[in-house]
Amino acid sequence: MSGSVAIGDLGDGRVNILWRNYGTGENSLCQMNGVTLEQAILLGSVGDLNWEISFLSYFPVGTQVG
Repeated sequence: MSGSVAIGDLGDGRVNILWRNYGTGENSLCQMNGVTLEQAILLGSVGDLNWEISFLSYFPVGTQVG
């Protein structure tokens, strides 16, 4: 299975993993506690199998962009 991964803090102070499966288009978020998987969340699929994850970022509530 090939895919891409982005790693980042989503505001919980922990490293989280965003995974994209290139074969199926499925995307999931793995909420981690150190090396232990706390929760895996299926985010759904993107039909375009050429779509890629660029990066993962956290914007706190109230953040103004632009």
